[in-house]
Amino acid sequence: MSSPLQQTAQWFADRCGCLTASRAAAVLQRRKDGKPTAAYEALIDTLICERVTNQPEGIGNPPSIQWGRDHEDEARDAYEDATGELVDLVGFITHPTIEFFGASPDGLVGEDGLLEIKCPYSTNVHLQRVAAGIVPEEYKPQMLVQLLCTGRKWVDFVSYDPRLSGAWSPAKLFIVRYEPIQDELNAALEQCETFLAEVKTRFDALAKAIIEDKK
Repeated sequence: MSSPLQQTAQWFADRCGCLTASRAAAVLQRRKDGKPTAAYEALIDTLICERVTNQPEGIGNPPSIQWGRDHEDEARDAYEDATGELVDLVGFITHPTIEFFGASPDGLVGEDGLLEIKCPYSTNVHLQRVAAGIVPEEYKPQMLVQLLCTGRKWVDFVSYDPRLSGAWSPAKLFIVRYEPIQDELNAALEQCETFLAEVKTRFDALAKAIIEDKK
């Protein structure tokens, strides 16, 4: 399961053609030389196609994704029990001023917080997160965009594995807070705006070449 406000027809329509938090790694993660990865260019193409067709691309339901969705509610309940916080569910939240930019947090916490839940298909992945005790680097881009779009200050990252029991039961829930400094947020925002400007430039050029030139 997941938020009843997400994975709906309206949710898919709202985020179609957008740079979303879940796609942000393609924009914010760079090669060692600082240049964008191949995923950056691929995402530009994907967003242009979505804006042309008004249909989401790359929507699938592999077992690993379904596992996470099936256990998200359980993880959220475990988080509430462990922290005493109440989590409000939300749908797709658009940035207040930037077009085609938004995020779908797994919940709102209090006045300043967000919740990001991961229920890994592999217990080994979960145990590695518990042992490391830090925010996984690969999810920081997603959480940065969530914060940029909601204006909130921090995200509680949750990794949850219901298969741990007995003596291992306390390790089934792992919580670590991510509260980036303003410089990190500013840098991420600049990269996202540059990316979205590139998408718009290419989309407009394509529209002119295909539509206007055929008149």
